Amino acid sequence: MRKKLKRLNVNLSMCKYSVIENCCKSLGFKITQSESQWHLFWTDMSVGEERCMRLRRPQKLNHFPGMQEIAHKCKLAKNLNRMQTELPGLYNFHPETFSLPVEFNAFQRAALGDGKEKKSRKTYIVKPDDGACGVGIFLTRKPSSIPRKLSCVAQRYMGKPLLIEGKKFDLRLYVLVTNMVELRAYLFSEGLARFASEAYEKISTGNMDMRYMHLTNYSVNKQHKDFETDEEANASKGSKRSLGFVRSWLRANGYDVKKIWEDIERCIVKTLLAVQPQVAHAYRTSIAGNHDSVGFSCFDLLGFDILLDEEGKPWVIEVNEMPSFDTAAPIDEAVKTAVVTETLLLV
Repeated sequence: MRKKLKRLNVNLSMCKYSVIENCCKSLGFKITQSESQWHLFWTDMSVGEERCMRLRRPQKLNHFPGMQEIAHKCKLAKNLNRMQTELPGLYNFHPETFSLPVEFNAFQRAALGDGKEKKSRKTYIVKPDDGACGVGIFLTRKPSSIPRKLSCVAQRYMGKPLLIEGKKFDLRLYVLVTNMVELRAYLFSEGLARFASEAYEKISTGNMDMRYMHLTNYSVNKQHKDFETDEEANASKGSKRSLGFVRSWLRANGYDVKKIWEDIERCIVKTLLAVQPQVAHAYRTSIAGNHDSVGFSCFDLLGFDILLDEEGKPWVIEVNEMPSFDTAAPIDEAVKTAVVTETLLLV
């Protein structure tokens, strides 16, 4: 039986997820509505520098100021593209991505080559910069199909994903960042594998509109008639499964699980390093003259979306600063309770 920690006050007035409250209560924390008398403030929204400036010892916020540099799709692309230009041999884990409309001309040149064709032979997945839950995502080979004023990314579609039981999937991995001044991060060993609802077929002009085949977003696939969830906490079937299941499948099919996990760790660290200077500057600016200059007054629980290609190489697709903590399925309840509990213990 876990020993209860010192009684701490937690403000959840801007948090909608019951699992956060349940985990706080299980650790003996007190839920408070006080605007000032709290030790931990957990919010579902990003935080600005002004809120950080009001922090007192030993208060903590669950977001870093400036973390939009990694969470916004256009900014993530800008930061990783910059690093890829400087260190192409090290930053080769993010698909070719363009921030539109700023990089529309460069995107059009990359898609159309010499520009003589109206349609590219390459497929791109277009995602609104501030979009979530699969809203507004579409695949295209025609740059002209993208509204010129739309703030979005055009990301090269990964046409040869690793398939399990013939279906495409991605991994939602949870990374706790406790310091961005002197980078410190923890990758949780368990996560979620999210499957498309329909069997994968090689991308073509005729099937680009088949969202249930190409998209792995839970919010999209739960609408499919064949969407199913395993009633077991360590789900090994259905549309959302455990990372433990994926590891077992990889091992059984001849993949080097240890190497894949190490490669994932490297991708995550390099992604964080790409934005560390900007976030550390925003943090120090916010805390300047206050009680903390070394980075411990904030933390961030990030959701990394990783896609494995058919060779088992991991690719960082996007990063979520506000990952969903809904617990609709037993696998969600099990994984997210463990993630949140360990986060609270660590911070």
